[in-house]
Amino acid sequence: MIQSLLTHVPITFGVLIAGYFLGRIRIKGVSLDLAGVLVVAALAGFVLTSSELLGNFLNIYELKEDMDMLSSMGTSLFMSAIGVMTGYSLDLKNMKEIKSMLIGALMVVSAFASMKVIAFIDTDVPYSKLLGALCGR
Repeated sequence: MIQSLLTHVPITFGVLIAGYFLGRIRIKGVSLDLAGVLVVAALAGFVLTSSELLGNFLNIYELKEDMDMLSSMGTSLFMSAIGVMTGYSLDLKNMKEIKSMLIGALMVVSAFASMKVIAFIDTDVPYSKLLGALCGR
């Protein structure tokens, strides 16, 4: 019974729900909002990988393989949600803003194109390293 609850799907939904409710807590007008999910996810990752008690009920390595994909997707969704929350309004009447957006788009496209060229030339380099290099890691 406990093993079926400690798979990647219930853990993911549990982290989302707990993080949502943690983000709703307000102390003197300050709350974590969506960052509550990030805090709970970090805490759950720490507990699941370091707890010997839970090690008896689940295979940490099997769970880690399942969670890698969800971790990447969750990070992307978190960043997207933050972007949507903060938002960016484009004033089409202001040419300076339009030029800035076009330059930013050109930078993104050129970074992607350079990553593809490097990957084409050197097939031994994994995409994760290329993406990390382009992101400043």
